[in-house]
Amino acid sequence: MDGTAPRRRSAYRRGMRRERGASLVEAVVASVVLSVGIVAVLAVARSTMRLEAQARWSAGTAEAAAAQAGALGADPCTIRNGAGASAGPPAMSWTLGADSALRTVDLTVAYPEGSGRRAALYAAAFLCTGR
Repeated sequence: MDGTAPRRRSAYRRGMRRERGASLVEAVVASVVLSVGIVAVLAVARSTMRLEAQARWSAGTAEAAAAQAGALGADPCTIRNGAGASAGPPAMSWTLGADSALRTVDLTVAYPEGSGRRAALYAAAFLCTGR
């Protein structure tokens, strides 16, 4: 042993100390990046759940409007303006267009969304042949 080996070892050990400090900083940075990623995933999940609920209500209003249009179309000559608003949810009302052989009906279906309400408008037309 000639005296150069201990210097190499101490230089190696000094490098290891620097590596330990750098890996602690890397671990902190990695945990911050991971935390930001988790927050982003939770935000996307919340948004997805809100949109799914909105889509469910929207599909429900279309079904309710189609059912009501079918009921109104059973005897289109007797449809009256503003007749029979139903209680919710979804709340439904309809208005009759110009009084002619072609009866146009605007169906408004309202449903809750968050702290408010959202409304969808559907239109139907029926031929009144009994006049």
